Amino acid sequence: MSNPQSPARKDDASGNNAFVTQLKKLYREISALESRLLSEGEILENDDESVRLQGIENATMDRWSRIIAAHKSLAEADHNLLSLALNPKVPASVQSIPHRYNIPTRLWSLAFHRLLSSLRRASLNSPRALEHLTDFIYYAYGFYTGLYEEVNLSVFKGMWIEALGDLASYRMAVAVTTPQSAAFASASKDSAPQLRLRPASPSRPQKPLTEARIDESPTPSIGVHAAAELEDDERATWKHTAQGWYYEGLKETPGTGRLHHYLGQLSKDERGEELRTIYHFVKSLIASHPSDNARESILSFFAPSMYQKLSQPSAPGTSLFLLLHGMIFGRIDLDSFQATLARFTERLQLDHGAVDESEWIMMGVVNVGAMLQYGKADSLLRKAGALGSPSPMAGKAAKSAHGRAPERDSSLSAMDQDDAHASRHGGPIGDSMPVAEPESYEDEDENDVNQLSRPMQALSTGVDSPTQTQDELVFHLALELTFAMLSHVLQNPMLPPKNTVTKPALNPYLTIVLTFLGTLFRHPPALALIEKHVPWTELAAFTTEHHDKGKSKSKRPSTRDQSSKLISDGPLPEDWCMRGMEWVGRRVYERGFWKLHGGGNSDPQGESLALTSSAGTEQVDGIVEDDSDGMDVDQVHEPTDDSARRWKRLRYSADSLAKSVPGLASAGGMALVIGGELQEKVVRWTAERQAKEEAERRRHARTSWDEEGMDMEVDEIEDEEDVDDIHDSEVVRALKARRRYLRSLLTQTRTPDRATRHRRVARPRHRAPERPPLRVVPGYTVLVVDTNILLSSLSMVVSLVESRRWTVVVPLAVIHELDGLASNPPPLGKAAADALAYLTTNVPAHSTSLKVQTSKGNYLMTLSVRHEQIDFRGDAGVMDRNMDDLILRSAVWQAEHFMDRSALLKGRSDDEGPLTPLAPTPGTAKVVLLSFDRNLRLKARARDLDAADEKDMASILAAGT
Repeated sequence: MSNPQSPARKDDASGNNAFVTQLKKLYREISALESRLLSEGEILENDDESVRLQGIENATMDRWSRIIAAHKSLAEADHNLLSLALNPKVPASVQSIPHRYNIPTRLWSLAFHRLLSSLRRASLNSPRALEHLTDFIYYAYGFYTGLYEEVNLSVFKGMWIEALGDLASYRMAVAVTTPQSAAFASASKDSAPQLRLRPASPSRPQKPLTEARIDESPTPSIGVHAAAELEDDERATWKHTAQGWYYEGLKETPGTGRLHHYLGQLSKDERGEELRTIYHFVKSLIASHPSDNARESILSFFAPSMYQKLSQPSAPGTSLFLLLHGMIFGRIDLDSFQATLARFTERLQLDHGAVDESEWIMMGVVNVGAMLQYGKADSLLRKAGALGSPSPMAGKAAKSAHGRAPERDSSLSAMDQDDAHASRHGGPIGDSMPVAEPESYEDEDENDVNQLSRPMQALSTGVDSPTQTQDELVFHLALELTFAMLSHVLQNPMLPPKNTVTKPALNPYLTIVLTFLGTLFRHPPALALIEKHVPWTELAAFTTEHHDKGKSKSKRPSTRDQSSKLISDGPLPEDWCMRGMEWVGRRVYERGFWKLHGGGNSDPQGESLALTSSAGTEQVDGIVEDDSDGMDVDQVHEPTDDSARRWKRLRYSADSLAKSVPGLASAGGMALVIGGELQEKVVRWTAERQAKEEAERRRHARTSWDEEGMDMEVDEIEDEEDVDDIHDSEVVRALKARRRYLRSLLTQTRTPDRATRHRRVARPRHRAPERPPLRVVPGYTVLVVDTNILLSSLSMVVSLVESRRWTVVVPLAVIHELDGLASNPPPLGKAAADALAYLTTNVPAHSTSLKVQTSKGNYLMTLSVRHEQIDFRGDAGVMDRNMDDLILRSAVWQAEHFMDRSALLKGRSDDEGPLTPLAPTPGTAKVVLLSFDRNLRLKARARDLDAADEKDMASILAAGT
């Protein structure tokens, strides 16, 4: 037995005491330096404005130099403390010091963040301060790169990654602060370490930052445009660097909603990245550790200008998708939701293949977030128990998430000092960094989702809590959107290839939504909330048609027979995007799934690559196969492309649904069969939907006019337009002649889709009352053209379009009528064919002035695909009973969504330049229907639409051609 008082033990004890004494001394130095910097920083902030006003630039710069040197000394002291305390040879009690005293957080907030913020403010008025700021950012970046690479400090790896992202975002902000920084930045980058990249909400200077020079002679320059491109390239480089660091942080801690918020901020002002912005903001709210700051960011994103942009008739499907979520999230304009949803589904059909794979992934995740009511603590699914409920472990989870320190060691009582000042200083956006090491995702308890209600309630700072009825309304709207898209994808499951070396890919929206349903429906209350909206019939038909897909080639039992969680095949691109969400936890992926497959060949860059890949990236040739030496024989024969693994995932989801949904049974393979209780529900729900549609039709019938009576009334009146008037101009006489010519053409051949006119009844003739002429302004007034105008007056339409002074809208119903008339013999068939030929050629060529619009409000970019579902069957009270009604609907849509397009139109055909139109007056017509059909004009006026007769058309031709 060794002697406790032996010399060796005495030496060890004395060595430990000396080591602890050294740590105490170092910590006291750090605390003293922090206190001094805090006081000097306050003095500098108070004196900064007065010093600038007095013009004492040199004195201020000397002070900046001293303060920067002191901050660097503090950073080095913190680094020394971390290196000593985290040495693997020291006791565990010593290794806990950085956690207990919040050293990583104090390092960022006191040694870097405060100074960076002060320098940024000063740089708006001082070029020398801007140079100091740029230098200090490069120093800080190199400093944190060193921390990131030190093995002993890897316990705080997530914090180093986030700090590197913050610094890259600061550098991006500096790049856009002033063009003069470009040259300095280029020189500095040569000596700076190459980085990889949190937004800092930079403010632009109020005036150019220039310095007085003795020699005012011009200096060599690369040119204004080249300098601007250099600045843009530099900003893009640092933005991508910041994004890379944040995505790296998400691979380490995927449930950190704060990182998603930063990524959304980086994309917020970028053109074409609107969907990615909302994706990150929504995922920030539904992450296992959410950031409620994203609520305000979403509200600011959906500003009125953004609503107008997203609702344009030429808006793509992704823009309409965002518009629908803006309605749901903001709970505004919900009366227009159904019409916008119909327009969105039509756009998906018209532009099949225009939405790529990454966009489908983001839309699937955002829809899941909408069904979760964007992470609200009192969401319907949470209250139903599908996401868990508050538990005694919630407090523990909250403390762990915010990095509370463990109990302190009594042997370090001398270092036990109050550090409240450090906790008062957060990061650049206002979210404080975690103090302790974030928990590993794989180590989360399976019931971690149960621990989130309390933290989310504490974080909730959104809009006032609405009534239960409002909650249910927006929840059901979210379900309608999600499953309308699911129905579309079930009918069109494959994404077309982007080029000749790729093959079609299975739409990832299927795997996201069905994985979500398969997981959530294990809880009967969740099933009861959602099941009514699921397209069960389409789902059963889809799984039956593809029942043999997704078979495993492995000789082992299939994964779904072994476990209810995913453990094989590696993650799909969409798995990286579902990872970290609250509803996932370890209910979807088995423990160790990400450690086993996180570095696999499916997506080594994780979520970043999944959001930038496009559909059909699986090559069908040019692939070099290796001999698979050392590989498991089962892995060799498993499918490696995403589509094959998605089919396997759908088999897994179908099996989960069959086990969870009463009345849904597996029929072998992936096939599902509806029966029993579910069949009865589907029949009842279908009857309820039909009854609701019937009630809606009757409501429209009560608000519409009696067209038969209207036709009779029109026939009773002899419109003065029927005969020539001695006061008519030559243009009006020509238009009336064209109208009579058109009537003669249609005497023998009637348009089958138009409403049948009633036989004239002999009655006394009356003169129509005089109407004031329409007030139209070129560029401001929108012209909606009827079929008869194109048949008889195509040259007039051509002159209006090619003048580029009018917006001419041709309803898609008119195109369908022309398609039908083109098969007639001449001269009617030839007139229709000529009109179609002109429109087909000039819709792409004159896209600014000539528009083809569907009845739901979408613009067609080309007439190569002009599909629109039209069904005139049903009750006579249906609002849209014929082509006239569809043409009127297009005009009504233009009136309801009117926008002054004067600034978008050009001058005359001789390229005079931008059009300077007459200022519209309160009585100026916004939308005018051009038609020779008196009945259609009367219907338009009954709907408060302006309709032009021959005299009005002559005025339009005179004013704008």
